[in-house]
Amino acid sequence: MRRPSLLVFMMTACAPATPPASQAPSAAPAPLASAPASPEPSVSAAPPAELPPSEPPPSEPVKFDLVVVFSSFGTGTDHEAGMRIRAVAERTSKRTGLAIEPKVESWGREGERDDCYDLGKLSEADKERFIREVIQAAGDSERVTMFRDEPCRR
Repeated sequence: MRRPSLLVFMMTACAPATPPASQAPSAAPAPLASAPASPEPSVSAAPPAELPPSEPPPSEPVKFDLVVVFSSFGTGTDHEAGMRIRAVAERTSKRTGLAIEPKVESWGREGERDDCYDLGKLSEADKERFIREVIQAAGDSERVTMFRDEPCRR
């Protein structure tokens, strides 16, 4: 009984892979015709309409007069230096009558942040005084870095 089934298997397994006539397509595919060559565009042809850009072009980043970066090296940020710098901003606001509020960009898990100060409302002398006092308030902290005329980094 096993011999006939083995024989049937061998005959069907070795058969050519052509479909039976009942499954053959009715019409053979037409040979590909060579496509006519497209004429060269004339010089007087109108240029193609320009599509509006999908994204606006990148603009120049906004630069701040002073960027104070509070970093952490596994020990958290320097909170004392941060409080001293905030006190300088409050004193300058009271002295000039102008609000000095930083744009705060938080970027870390331990309180890391960038305080970005726009001092455009202050006079040049008040700007220089504010920056000088902030540098003094930061002291020699290794976890506070300052940049002038830079965009907020984060």
